[in-house]
Amino acid sequence: MKESGVEWLPNISESWSIVKVSISYNIQLGKMLQNEASTVFDKQYPYLRAINVNWGKVDSENLPQMWANSCDISKYQILNGDLLVCEGGEVGRAAIANNINETTIIQNALHRVRSIYSSVNYLAYFLEHTANCGWFGILCNKATIAHFTVEKFSSLLMPLPPLPIQKDIAAYLDKETVRIDALIAKKERQIALLQEKRQAIITRAITKGLDPKAKMKDSGVEWIGEIPEGWEVIPIKHLGKMQNGYAFDSLEFMDSGVRILKISNIQSMRIDWEDESFIDEKYYTLLSQFRVYKNDLIFALTRPIISTGIKAAVFESDEKALLNQRNAVFRPSGKADMKWIYYIVIDSVFTHIFDMEIDKTGQQPNISTNKIGNIKIPFPPKKEQNIIIEYLDTVCNEINGLSRLIQKSVITLREYRSSLITTAVSGQIDISSERKQSNNRGSA
Repeated sequence: MKESGVEWLPNISESWSIVKVSISYNIQLGKMLQNEASTVFDKQYPYLRAINVNWGKVDSENLPQMWANSCDISKYQILNGDLLVCEGGEVGRAAIANNINETTIIQNALHRVRSIYSSVNYLAYFLEHTANCGWFGILCNKATIAHFTVEKFSSLLMPLPPLPIQKDIAAYLDKETVRIDALIAKKERQIALLQEKRQAIITRAITKGLDPKAKMKDSGVEWIGEIPEGWEVIPIKHLGKMQNGYAFDSLEFMDSGVRILKISNIQSMRIDWEDESFIDEKYYTLLSQFRVYKNDLIFALTRPIISTGIKAAVFESDEKALLNQRNAVFRPSGKADMKWIYYIVIDSVFTHIFDMEIDKTGQQPNISTNKIGNIKIPFPPKKEQNIIIEYLDTVCNEINGLSRLIQKSVITLREYRSSLITTAVSGQIDISSERKQSNNRGSA
């Protein structure tokens, strides 16, 4: 091995070279979108966008069309075996086209890469390594919109072994990544099945209780169905108080002080502090009605964040916090246990009902506290609530614990996949030896 001489590249095989991508590959940026014919010779052709290219897969189904002429076709056409690389969005994301059955071109959010005398499959894996190590984030300015321009792509340095070795590396990684991806998919399916089981248990418990012999009655609410005779159906607003947030001036936000809970912090059943804001401590006294306390249930009310459905989470911190506008906090009265409301809110059927109440006709989806408050929910006596809550806590903790263990193994497999690509494209492993071991594993 020898030093690559490039800061972000690992050591490479002694016999390999470091070259610019443009030395071994032709790069063609796609055509700017043309919505109208400019001459009588123009025709409409399907075209690929960045959204159609994911790691290792090009989706060529149901493509949009744009106008183009014969010169455009000769310049921008995609053939099976071409490497497609994203110029914008998740820059550098790449895949080989292999299911193109009609004349298709690319928009200017994609590069088409063809070989001069090197393997595009090998380059695809090198680009995946480049993305995994975070170099695209440095190479492309993410202060605005990241762009992997032709110039940046052409000057990207890469390790280049002889062509036969490139092909061996790509073939080896094709086989190994398929095996790893299949294991990951299997484990992710296990997690999905566990979550489905968890949802089924919650739905059954909050609408039917735990006694299978309990006498039932019609709840009068379609999504709830029959409920035990001793239960009620009550609008959420009768079980506690809903408080809207305050329109804090973002110009007053600071790097420290009292935390501001913003709409961007509210995700599905979790608080995300990636977008942090704070404000002067004085407002915690001046605006005490907008305080957020531990175990408060917070709802996001507007903007694109709720376009995909309910965004609500329990505030589990003892930290001082104030609620910003476009959010609402719900605090149950003594009649309702907070955990009961929580299990109602995370139920998949309730989530569907909540989604139906979201007004998506305007520029920004929104839901009012009044609409949330009017949603009717099943409500057992307090003693039965506590029994059901204790049961759900136990079962959900067991399922969540098992899901976390499986998720850890998924993370480990992804890390192994990433390290395997890095070691292969830098010549740190003997591919011929590894292929023999892989074949032995397959025949064992």
